[in-house]
Amino acid sequence: MRVDLSTSLGALDSGREIAGSSASKLRAEPEAGAASPADPATADVAQLSTGSGAIEKLKAQLNAVPDVRQPQLDALKSAIASGTFQVSPDRIADALLEE
Repeated sequence: MRVDLSTSLGALDSGREIAGSSASKLRAEPEAGAASPADPATADVAQLSTGSGAIEKLKAQLNAVPDVRQPQLDALKSAIASGTFQVSPDRIADALLEE
């Protein structure tokens, strides 16, 4: 592609309108032998990923899994309520150090 920059750019910067003959020089002209944008042999092609369906399926499966493991939570609540839950400072320290 070739662009003719022989027209004064000062006229463009000042906001003045350029006459039709000068304005046509500012348009990009394809080089000789270059394929036109409408040529199907050089047209851009977009291909969508087939993995998007799998991702949506996995999202649906993940949304079906509860955020909280309710049976474990209920057991912990009842142990705390009955006073049988034992706090282990060693386990807490180990867990903090693992992170």
